[in-house]
Amino acid sequence: MSYEAVVFDTDVLTRRTPIETRRAAVSAAFRAFGADPELAGVDSVLHGSVGRVRTVCDRYGVDPDAFWAKREAYAAATERTAMLDGRKRLYDDVAGAFDRVAGAVGVVSNAPAASVDHLLDVFDLSGRVSAAVGREPTLDGYARCLPETAYLDDALDSLGTRDALFVGDGNADLVAADRAGVDSAFVRRPARVGYELTTEPTYELDSLADLGAVAGTDSDGVDRPEPNRVA
Repeated sequence: MSYEAVVFDTDVLTRRTPIETRRAAVSAAFRAFGADPELAGVDSVLHGSVGRVRTVCDRYGVDPDAFWAKREAYAAATERTAMLDGRKRLYDDVAGAFDRVAGAVGVVSNAPAASVDHLLDVFDLSGRVSAAVGREPTLDGYARCLPETAYLDDALDSLGTRDALFVGDGNADLVAADRAGVDSAFVRRPARVGYELTTEPTYELDSLADLGAVAGTDSDGVDRPEPNRVA
């Protein structure tokens, strides 16, 4: 049998935004407030907690909430440009992945909500996606990111089911799925070579081409594979 819904984290659909592009968006947001942070400060914003963001903003005399709103706008704009010029592309196995899903399709991301909208628009995926949830453009929204379940819960509520599979490429995805009470599938993308899992997924897939065997038309009338197997 198949799942009523399959939800994808966007990192399993697209190649990661180049770090230089992400840094440029943060730097541009600071410059909009007359600040010019060092690389360490930029990376603290990219990889740190809400508390670290506030600390860096305080160091440069910038209001953290105003900065974050500007940063989110720049991040979404630079990601759209990267999608359009080919620096951020879909993985080759995405083209038929949604068609292999027998149920509804959702998308969840820790990226800004506007970036999720751009992804669906640029790559012409919106017609197949029933629920799309990205990061709210506030520091409170940043605090709700995976592995917190808030955005996954929002997507599942929109899809109207908990009989779902969450497909991702990282521990945050697997933890969120476990906390939300849904099954998970881990796809080891090129950026995850040597990546150590701290949470065991329900399935580990070589690629999205294998998705039909566990959550799609290929699984109709067939029992789901035993959990924690490699498909």
